[in-house]
Amino acid sequence: MKMPLLLTLMLSSLSISNANAARILFFGDSQSVATYGPFGMTMNKLLRELPNALVTTHARCGSVMGSWYTGWSTGCGYYDEDSFGTTLPKLHAADANHKTEYYPNNAPTPKIVPIIHTFLPELIVVEMGGNYTKSKDPLNEIKSEVGTFITDVQTYQHSTPSKVECVWVGPPAHRIPSDPKEAAAFKKLMTDIVATIKATVEPTCEFFDSTLVTAYPATGGDGTHYSFPAGARVAIPWAEKAFAVVKTHYSQIANH
Repeated sequence: MKMPLLLTLMLSSLSISNANAARILFFGDSQSVATYGPFGMTMNKLLRELPNALVTTHARCGSVMGSWYTGWSTGCGYYDEDSFGTTLPKLHAADANHKTEYYPNNAPTPKIVPIIHTFLPELIVVEMGGNYTKSKDPLNEIKSEVGTFITDVQTYQHSTPSKVECVWVGPPAHRIPSDPKEAAAFKKLMTDIVATIKATVEPTCEFFDSTLVTAYPATGGDGTHYSFPAGARVAIPWAEKAFAVVKTHYSQIANH
């Protein structure tokens, strides 16, 4: 298929003016939505502060890995920022339902394989997994959906002369239900989800276990998201610790 002229010129400009730049793809779920998620805001900022790096960012609230193959549309928020710093969504003006300017919620999920084969990342950073707690058959869905993604990453790694690194940031801690039986069941579910993602992505992607560095505040928030003051005090260090791991992989490609 012939590439559109504008895209060809953009990619040519990138290759000429940033011949030694390291290309980083960062994508994830609501925790990574950089208009309201402190993890996403922090990780996106830190990645873009890396010297000589080109970063493209995509996040969709409510997404699991399968969403990035079907184009499923989110209804709870999203964020995109390309390597030129152009961001979506744009603030909308106040209307009858909003007293102040607001970010729109609805947008399709971009398909990840075309993103990879267009942007040609040398470092892929994924933050995802928490939404599998809402799946009917979470462990098998992880094996299928995440397994497909890992196979596609491996295929991409084998098709490009560049070194390709990958880090998967797992889901953070959620608030544990107060009922003892529900608490035990939820703890087991989270443990199984984390273990299944880790087993599926490694050794292709290094797995960062976010549950080891997060604890959901006892009060406030919705039990899942960290977008409130006490939550941000957990999420920002979480992003910084995950970024430290990402940075070790960046060092492997920075001097390519």
